[in-house]
Amino acid sequence: MSALIRVLVLTALMLLGCGANEPESPAARLPGSWEAETAEGRVVLVLQEDGKGVWRTELDEAPFRWSVKGEGLVLHTRSGGAVAASLPSDGTLRLNMPGVGELLFSRTERK
Repeated sequence: MSALIRVLVLTALMLLGCGANEPESPAARLPGSWEAETAEGRVVLVLQEDGKGVWRTELDEAPFRWSVKGEGLVLHTRSGGAVAASLPSDGTLRLNMPGVGELLFSRTERK
């Protein structure tokens, strides 16, 4: 019986070890704080693990929800709007804001 237990324990350890080298999903890489500099000042984007987020400037703060769709990040506003961003492949997050242009965010804190 003890040989069977050893085989089961070894098999379980091998299965756990196999998943350790899998790359993180895009959604798992995103939570944390991101910052961008604009002509008007600093913008902080906080992405929480539960899909909620906050957009902060020196003058305002706006909550939103976020999701990953295909190869992009989507910020969903309370008013029903959506803003698309490219997922970070080089450690940055590129967000194209209507009327503002492209903002380049760098990670400041990972959750």
